[in-house]
Amino acid sequence: MLTGVWEPVLDNSEPVVYAYDQVAAANSELAQASETVGQNESAQNFSVAANTIEADRLWEGGELGLNLSGAGLAVGIWDGKGNTWQVQDEHQEFNGRVKIIDNPPNGKPIDHATIVAGLIGAAGLDPQARGMANQVEMYSYQAANYLRDLEAEGSKFVASNHSFHRAFIFPPDYGKYDKSARDLDDILYRNPKLLSVWGAGNEQGNVVPPGYDSLPPTQVAKNTLVVGAIQGITGKKDTYEKSDVRMTNFSSFGPTDDGRIKPDVVAAGNNLYAPVAFVPGSIPPAESNESYQGNLLGTSFAAPTVTGTAVLQIEHYRNLFGTLPLSATTKGLLTHTAFDAGNVGPDYSHGWGLVDAAAAANFLTDAKSSNNPSNLVMENSYGGNEWTMKVTSDGSGPLKATIVWTDPAPAPTSLINLNLLNDRKPALVNNLDVWVTGPDGQTIYHPWTQDPANPANSATRTKKNQVDNVEQVLIDAPAAGDYTIHIGHTGNPFTQPYSLLVSGVKTGVSISPTDPYAYEFGDPGEFTVTRTGSTAKPLTVNYTLDGTATNGGDYQSLDGSVTIPEGQTEAKISLTPLDDTAIEGYETVLAKLQSSDLYYLGDSMETALTIYDDDYNDGGGGGGGGDDGGYGYGFAYGGGGYGYGYLE
Repeated sequence: MLTGVWEPVLDNSEPVVYAYDQVAAANSELAQASETVGQNESAQNFSVAANTIEADRLWEGGELGLNLSGAGLAVGIWDGKGNTWQVQDEHQEFNGRVKIIDNPPNGKPIDHATIVAGLIGAAGLDPQARGMANQVEMYSYQAANYLRDLEAEGSKFVASNHSFHRAFIFPPDYGKYDKSARDLDDILYRNPKLLSVWGAGNEQGNVVPPGYDSLPPTQVAKNTLVVGAIQGITGKKDTYEKSDVRMTNFSSFGPTDDGRIKPDVVAAGNNLYAPVAFVPGSIPPAESNESYQGNLLGTSFAAPTVTGTAVLQIEHYRNLFGTLPLSATTKGLLTHTAFDAGNVGPDYSHGWGLVDAAAAANFLTDAKSSNNPSNLVMENSYGGNEWTMKVTSDGSGPLKATIVWTDPAPAPTSLINLNLLNDRKPALVNNLDVWVTGPDGQTIYHPWTQDPANPANSATRTKKNQVDNVEQVLIDAPAAGDYTIHIGHTGNPFTQPYSLLVSGVKTGVSISPTDPYAYEFGDPGEFTVTRTGSTAKPLTVNYTLDGTATNGGDYQSLDGSVTIPEGQTEAKISLTPLDDTAIEGYETVLAKLQSSDLYYLGDSMETALTIYDDDYNDGGGGGGGGDDGGYGYGFAYGGGGYGYGYLE
């Protein structure tokens, strides 16, 4: 495929190219330098971008009722060439929300950057051209300086978009973790809330044979979200089928040389519609601030639809939790909830699947707002010791756990051998591991792994994942019961923040006797009620009391409910016997949990406690005296006595 080559250079002093697209306009340099790829269905337009990933369901008036727009958040856009790299900030779709940074003399806007900005955040004055986050602030930068700019200003953004890659890629460089990938990972590690989104590239046809191992080097970075391009989907609402997801014939495929899963996700990347730049006196249609263009192709344009959608998820997270998420959380959210396309499990063409904005938003809503959430999201820090969490499945659907972390860059001296073809040395530095054990405590469920030597093969679940910083365990048909999620590590201990997302769980409750014996002379017994799953809210658990002992007669009255506080996994029920004069022997208290829509009852739903009497009759045998002058006393239940000895 022919692509437009830039005159300026990146920080690594190599020319760069657009990520891979066609702008079908007569005055577009890209159109002149690119061939048409993909389908060219005239009925499709920009609305396909939102419809394909269901972003429109999150908008004002959308069926989810979330009214998300990206207001109050900002993204950076790195694009362009020479003095022509700016977004057309005067276009009617941007209404003052685009800021041009380091505007050079004689600079002018270009179609490519304007299209990218439109896909992210066009206001929607032309409804077909509405961006994913139509109130987000956008900053327009020159692509050649992306590393310098991210280093200096990355902290002001929740996301960045990069629809370009290095030019003049020689075959051994595809899939290679080079200095540009290493430097990008280093910056993102030090900006843990910045999600950096990249187009995968249109290099599928530039490798022999066409297809796999066609990722440009910068797209191989660990901490980015890399987006491939599929053909658009229309008329579908939460009813995807695998046959709906059709890969384009240009989108770059993995694997990375060390075998990691890239691209991460896919989105629509053909026949899109968006605003374009206007230059007075140019050939129509780009001659006014109301100019638009259709038939847009390339992963350049798949990426910004995901960037804008990520902004909506970040806004939703902030609305629910009161803070901005880690980029690992947003990346995890989009991969965890993606619609599985291509092979079963992740693969080197579709990554984790098609972005599903509605599924991602519903995941967050349920995790925070549901009284009995099926989804969990948490941000933790691993400190070198194995961490575990018990979760409960009712057996009604799959159980899935995904862990994502922003991994440190390797030391410059440990970079992959740039002269070695397909060097399998892992770029991973902090090697976290996730696995799940079943209710029997013996069965181990492993994460997905892939074989880079056989890239077309389906992923397997038979061993640890030693290369990816996105790992997922999927149990397709779990038996009902309690499962334990484990997070550990391989190699030397380290400290590493991570994000964990879990779905297919229920809040499980159980009861056990912490102290199964109570005595009338002042020693209470105790039950413990424990929950699994979310601790985001207090949980009230109801129970009944039965047995030979009487509630309020033989022990202090209990009201039949206990509340587990927010942030806690258990609560205690103290049972205090009443010291009466009746000779009762020992009595039992049977506690049984009651069902509720707020939690799931497992096998441990009832337990017992014994109350011992301290009253006796004259038939009791005396207690044995203590040593050195001790004395004893005895008491009996119906004539059978036992005694205590005390020292004097």
